[in-house]
Amino acid sequence: MNQGLQTDSLKFQTPSLTNNWIKLDEVESLVFPGGEIHIKVAPSILRMVGLWNYVNIDARLKTAADIIKLCQLVDVIKYHNGGPINLCMPYIPYAQQDRYAGVGASFSLKVFTNMLNTLNLNRVSVYEPHSDVAPALINNCKVRYMDAEVLEFIIRNFNRPVTLVAPDGGGVKRTDRIFNYLSDKTDLIDKSGYVIASKTRDLNTGKLKFLGVSGDIKDKDLLCVDDIIIGGGTFIQLTEGLNKMDAGHNSISLFTAHGIYSNGTDELRKYFKHIGTTDSRSIDAFLGVDVIKI
Repeated sequence: MNQGLQTDSLKFQTPSLTNNWIKLDEVESLVFPGGEIHIKVAPSILRMVGLWNYVNIDARLKTAADIIKLCQLVDVIKYHNGGPINLCMPYIPYAQQDRYAGVGASFSLKVFTNMLNTLNLNRVSVYEPHSDVAPALINNCKVRYMDAEVLEFIIRNFNRPVTLVAPDGGGVKRTDRIFNYLSDKTDLIDKSGYVIASKTRDLNTGKLKFLGVSGDIKDKDLLCVDDIIIGGGTFIQLTEGLNKMDAGHNSISLFTAHGIYSNGTDELRKYFKHIGTTDSRSIDAFLGVDVIKI
């Protein structure tokens, strides 16, 4: 009987050496003079690993170097333990590169998942993937979605119903799923429906142009939901477009499953009343983001 991760629970289990977990972030690593990454697992951990019937790895991957460290950690565990290995990897690297985007470009997600699949893991648990492509490419993949964390964010930050916003046509499926979940769970959701933002890209400059939103948003508190924020420019353009429309909304907030914030949050906080994400990646406290634990 497999005793690994239970992905139908509301939360991922809290990693601890007492319940068969190893956190990749806590494994010692160094860089050789030639540039190679190398890990070393402490003997005290290895002694425990040798007694376990299975091993769970918690990997919050932020860089390509973390991928190599993960592969090395799996190798060490297999050497000391013959049982199944389950991976909790909330954030999927290269998830947005889920196709051949043009001449000379790599299908980077497939390159990564091919590497991951060679580890022959018993289960890989991921969180709110960018698209359905990644779960289809990862062997033994289990998906958990962001619906419960959106609910927690709303309860923390709002005292009146909010109207969900899909940031573009590609986000409609996700927003529709979250809307249906929230409608059954709370009265803090505008049950008349959600709105969809539309935009187009200038092929000459590459810049996005906001076109508008479906539905009436006058006097409403809006909550834009999406899988990931990188720099934040697209979301700022959304709010600037709404302001130019003089749509009459009361406020707009933002929640994403994964937060990178490569440009920080100072500019974002000028536009959004509340900003939230999860700890699928390590988030610096100074960013002033409401972080929901998963």
